[in-house]
Amino acid sequence: MKSFFPLRTILRRRFGAPGPAVYYHTDYSNALSGVPLDAHRGEKVLVFLAERKLLRPADIRTPAKASIEELLRFHDRRYVESLDEAESMALIFGTCLSPPAARQVLRFQRLATGATIDALRTAVRGGGTALNLSGGFHHATADSGGGFCVFNDIAVAIRSIRTEGFEGRVLVVDLDLHDGNGTRDAFRADDSVFTLSVHNRHWDDTRAVESAAIELGDDVEDGPYLDTVARVLPGIVSDFNPEAALYLAGADPARDDPLGNWRISEDGIFERDRFVLDTLRELKPGMPVVILAGGGYGLGAWRYTARLLAWLGSGKDVRPPPKQRTDLMFAKRLRDREARKGVGDLWNWSLTEEDLGLLAPDQAVESRFLGHFSRFGLELLFEQAGVFQRLRSIGYTNPMLDIDTSSPLGHTIRMYGDGTRQDLLMEWRIRRDRRAVPGMEVLYVEWLLLQNPKARFTESAPALPGQQYPGLGLLGTIASISRFICRELKLDGVMFIPSQYYMAAIASHYLCFLDPEGEAWFNALQDFLGNYTLAEASALIAGGKVLDEKTRTPVQWRVVKLILPVSRRMKRMVAVERRRAGPVERPSFVLA
Repeated sequence: MKSFFPLRTILRRRFGAPGPAVYYHTDYSNALSGVPLDAHRGEKVLVFLAERKLLRPADIRTPAKASIEELLRFHDRRYVESLDEAESMALIFGTCLSPPAARQVLRFQRLATGATIDALRTAVRGGGTALNLSGGFHHATADSGGGFCVFNDIAVAIRSIRTEGFEGRVLVVDLDLHDGNGTRDAFRADDSVFTLSVHNRHWDDTRAVESAAIELGDDVEDGPYLDTVARVLPGIVSDFNPEAALYLAGADPARDDPLGNWRISEDGIFERDRFVLDTLRELKPGMPVVILAGGGYGLGAWRYTARLLAWLGSGKDVRPPPKQRTDLMFAKRLRDREARKGVGDLWNWSLTEEDLGLLAPDQAVESRFLGHFSRFGLELLFEQAGVFQRLRSIGYTNPMLDIDTSSPLGHTIRMYGDGTRQDLLMEWRIRRDRRAVPGMEVLYVEWLLLQNPKARFTESAPALPGQQYPGLGLLGTIASISRFICRELKLDGVMFIPSQYYMAAIASHYLCFLDPEGEAWFNALQDFLGNYTLAEASALIAGGKVLDEKTRTPVQWRVVKLILPVSRRMKRMVAVERRRAGPVERPSFVLA
């Protein structure tokens, strides 16, 4: 569920002191049935800071979701592929998720992972502090998820900055209630990453080359907890000498956490956070630090993150309000404030049925692409096929994929550049068709647009009819993806009917002609126009300059069916048609 209130608009009216970069996305506000997460945890933190004038608009960063390429820097390919299956998600969350809920979770955790990647990148490059109002999915391993964690954003982020040239030692301080087993496993044999986890129970094997896993048991109170952190952390920082750190400031050790079994006070959590950050600052001045919100359940979890962030921004202990009337209070405050342009009593309000409806999780069922592929599954397919790699290589660092299953003419994939819907790179409309080839079911290509808005036409590569921008050089890749889709859906092949000469000329590199007579006609025409560019040849045909040698009449573009046979029976059909047709007379052409 997307947030409907304009946080940036509210924050623009504030002029607070510079603070750490804070990563947040409105899609963090997603409730998951059966898990007592506060859907508005991040928004409550931001509104509290805005009201106290402790956060500047420039400090708020909107993350892009982690790309498949980034996820695969740590996670096993087969595991990532399995996330498109309901059974895999059920194992991670302990309950069966509806298709909308599964899509919601994947998007949320990819956004949070993208935020951790960018936060670490920002901190490393600038030597400062960054905070992700989510993240800390420390139970996910390379080939499995668990404990509500699909992707291990910490491991993905560290692997990502490694690929960008950062080779320094990294310290992970994990003070979530639960064992950071997935992160420890990720760097079990890596002496450049130290993982410290202070938790209630070990989840699995604690052995690692650079690690400290400390189990404190149940019903822990402030004294033993804070003493443990104070005893181990300074020595680790001094001995390991890290060059970057990630701190999981989990709120679930708090005594009011509904899923926790510790009794740490609010002041205890705050003292812990200050000690960790002060230790890192004093022993490693200027070291880049990323703070992750980590675990925290129930409606009070936001208070601990808010108090920490307020201290970071002001140097003062600014306590959040002791109790909210309802968990939706901040959402209502922001909406009312925007509606009245900041005038009026922000505390005088009441919830309406409309409010509750606006904040209810979206349960609309989105049809799967061609009845089979989810959006995530398509992204994975395009990443594996090299589409995203190609787009990144020409300057589109964050391509975005959309699917539209609403049209009766076919399902459509649209690809945009850089996370916005401004630069359309691809529009591909396809459908399953049983009538185009008798006795066969094909993947019918209704429309395909591939373009690069950043490129420009040249004299040697001029615009073809109808082209607004040069192409992407991805037609062969799309043909390979089409073949995969056919095999996955047990279709016989791909069909495309080009409406112009140049379309047939380009597509014939990857598809063959269904009709031998049509193939002979096109090949003769192509041989005749072989000395011309595609643009020139198309213009000659469209202008009536190419004549049939026998009739001396202008050549009219005819319907030719191009196919990519995939199934054995379609390949046999093509072979039989060619044998049956025998030699076909080729026409001759002249110029007018």
